[in-house]
Amino acid sequence: AIIAALEADDSPLAAASLKAMRRNSPLSMASTLAMLRPGPATLVDAIRQEFRWTWRAMEHGDFIEGVRAQILDKDRNPRWKHERPEDVSAAEIAAMLAPLGADEWEETP
Repeated sequence: AIIAALEADDSPLAAASLKAMRRNSPLSMASTLAMLRPGPATLVDAIRQEFRWTWRAMEHGDFIEGVRAQILDKDRNPRWKHERPEDVSAAEIAAMLAPLGADEWEETP
């Protein structure tokens, strides 16, 4: 819906936003949107959620591909796992944000 709204808007801001979104990882954008809605109840919940996503992004996300495209090969042409944000399933997002079991971040006094 966000992309459709930007495509329907002919303003320079919408065009710049759409350009930026099209170069980003669809899995990362979909996960970010999920983390913002409805949002963690506390700061500790937010940190725990970010930790889970970061933990999994290194192995299952597009982080390594982004590093390859920007820093290693410098081709600026990442090949994301998903072509478009709408190709990312709810199950994939849930898996990225699911509890980590024994590896879960715990607040320490």
